[in-house]
Amino acid sequence: MAFELDVRVHNEGEALNMLTNFNSILDGFELHTTASDGTQIASTHYTFHQSPFAQDRAIPVAKGTTTLSIVVPFQDWTSPADVVHLHLEGGFRGTPWAVGLVSNTVPVRIPQP
Repeated sequence: MAFELDVRVHNEGEALNMLTNFNSILDGFELHTTASDGTQIASTHYTFHQSPFAQDRAIPVAKGTTTLSIVVPFQDWTSPADVVHLHLEGGFRGTPWAVGLVSNTVPVRIPQP
């Protein structure tokens, strides 16, 4: 199972320089899936399926809105739920916002065989 997400990052402060070795401002985030009652189904780090290609380096998190499309696969997905709720948690490594950021939660209908 893989989830394709359009992520919008709203940076209302000054531009940040964060650390990455995957060339993505979402390196420090995990995707969490929960059932309608809030029970956690699964979670995975956004970069779990990627191989690092560089040493840590700084990239900007621009002031304003940045929109990214990402795909996050889950290995061995097992969920009987018809609807799961997704949200991102994490932060921008090497900045004051390295932890503690949480996205809005989005319900997603899961196709059943």
